[in-house]
Amino acid sequence: WLGVSLWAVGMAVLVGRPRLFGVGVWASLLLFSTLVLFLGGPERALAPLLLSALALGLFLPSSRPPRAPRVAPRRRARALPRRFTSTLVPSRDLSSPLDPLDIPGYEVLEKVGSGGMASVFRARRKRGGATVALKLPAENFVADVGFIRRFHREAEVAQRLAHPNIVRSFEHGSVGAKHFMVMEFVDGYSLESYIDDDHRSDCATSCELMRQAVRALSYIHEAGIVHRDIKPANMMLERAGFSAQGVAADTLKLMDFGVAGGAQLGRLTAMGVRVGTPTYMSPEQARGLRSDERSDVYSLGLVFYELLTGQAAFRGGYEVIVHQQIFQLPPPPRQLEPRVPAQLERLVMQMIQKEPEARPTLAEVAYRLLEPFAVPVLEPESRLLCVLGAPRGVLRILDTGGQLPSIGDVGATLPAPPQACTGDGLGNLYVAVTEGEAGAYYPMIYKLGHGGEVLESFGSYGTRAGEFLRPVALALAPDGSLWVLDAETHRVEHFCDGHYLGGFGGSGGGKGRFNDPRDLHVNAHGELSVLDYGNRQVQHFGADGTYKNRWAFRASKDAPGGGGGLRQLSGFTLSRGGDLYLREALSGHVHKLAAQGGAFDTLSLQTDATSADALVDMGVDEAGNLFAAERGGHAIRKYAPSGELLATLETYAPIVQLRVELRA
Repeated sequence: WLGVSLWAVGMAVLVGRPRLFGVGVWASLLLFSTLVLFLGGPERALAPLLLSALALGLFLPSSRPPRAPRVAPRRRARALPRRFTSTLVPSRDLSSPLDPLDIPGYEVLEKVGSGGMASVFRARRKRGGATVALKLPAENFVADVGFIRRFHREAEVAQRLAHPNIVRSFEHGSVGAKHFMVMEFVDGYSLESYIDDDHRSDCATSCELMRQAVRALSYIHEAGIVHRDIKPANMMLERAGFSAQGVAADTLKLMDFGVAGGAQLGRLTAMGVRVGTPTYMSPEQARGLRSDERSDVYSLGLVFYELLTGQAAFRGGYEVIVHQQIFQLPPPPRQLEPRVPAQLERLVMQMIQKEPEARPTLAEVAYRLLEPFAVPVLEPESRLLCVLGAPRGVLRILDTGGQLPSIGDVGATLPAPPQACTGDGLGNLYVAVTEGEAGAYYPMIYKLGHGGEVLESFGSYGTRAGEFLRPVALALAPDGSLWVLDAETHRVEHFCDGHYLGGFGGSGGGKGRFNDPRDLHVNAHGELSVLDYGNRQVQHFGADGTYKNRWAFRASKDAPGGGGGLRQLSGFTLSRGGDLYLREALSGHVHKLAAQGGAFDTLSLQTDATSADALVDMGVDEAGNLFAAERGGHAIRKYAPSGELLATLETYAPIVQLRVELRA
């Protein structure tokens, strides 16, 4: 046992020396094998010999070098171009994030903004004490050679420009591998923030800001530079530029020339590469084609669109917006903001034409921005009450020329979209709303004041007296009481100051009963008329709801749509003098019946083709002009008393109902 112990100690000592350890192992194996053979013979010694060899093999160290890990070695950062490293100020640590306090000659006061690509600090120049803006790239872009090249390119371009509507650049450089730009400090906010704060309704201010943007773009275009990234975020507004006297001439300042191009600048991008921000890039930019000054006009048109409406013209993911920029036109601004003057809408839509040659020049844009635009004025003798179905449903108030009065759109305070309306001629409105979702209980009739505020409400959803299932028409009597037509119950209900007075009607074939009633009007004597669509007639009632007579047109037996012996009626209205206007569905003719009887006239109105079952709302103003709008259509047509088409007023949303309100 003493010998075995000494052998084990010796082998342990040799483990630290691989070569001597191997010799010791093989010597020990040879000695052990000889001893076994001597004592027991070959047969008895074979198994222990093999086991001993395997056991000793466990102690043998591997002669192969360790395998390298499957991780690529860290690449060395690419060296920046010599033009950005020739005048560098030595840095203590070239790899640490840039500390703005390390910029020589400047004292950082505060951080005023940051984005995904850069941060901006308010700083003081130690020599002279001037306040400046210090712009530094974001840490994750410091090693991006292309980004750093554009960063310094922006500063170089801006340093060559001197204009009150362009942010000046004073100097740029690096501290080691860290880069900075010193610019004019603008105490204010971006145009993007201005739009987000809902300033779109002030057209005069919007036009002045656009005039300043046009002056800045005209200046850089004359210098042979195309900006290529016009957007609200690249336009700053001086806070002090806004006052009660108006907007100062140097309030808006254009900035960020990082992707600018032109004859005077070298190209940083190859053909086929998209340059700019998708939401505002021109179709030629979206296609990766060469862009010129007309591309900036397109982008400025999209900025103007957003400034007027409060919404970007194109929205969605990157590729969706790129497709829209190339192939689609956005809805006209007045569809989103009806207060936009028509001439400004036309200008914007021309600026964003897909073909560059179809866009106006900046000189033309500047001239048209100086033209006076029509500011909506009120109070007209008549006004149009138009219930629209999109996007949520709104009651739009128009004058008879299609312009919005000061009240504009109403209905934001209502619990559900409106579906019927009328006015009392004194500025107050009555509105019926649609049925709400299950479990939602609220009145269905609302009286609104001059500013659209709710004055009273009544008439719950239900089938009991004074309740409604689907109120589709409202009409005010001369005494101020309100009649309501319910298309589901086929009844006409009467209210005064929100109190239920009674009603009449029900399902039936006429003479006070209805089959699919669609519309309701009241004349100057308080007498009611109901369009009984299913029975192809207009029923006439006294002021107390007593049935008096009907109006209908007989059809020949072989005439199309002449089933039941009566021609289908698709709309009617009453003038203030009591004249009755009836519209035939099939021919589209409007028959005028004089209030005193006897006189009869037929108007062949110029209109688009309508479906035979489409309902057409009509109304007559003080001058005898007739207004007509197909329900579900997007236009109101104005006709002279002779039937001549005078104007087409676009609503840019489906029409649910039209009423012509006459001043009391």
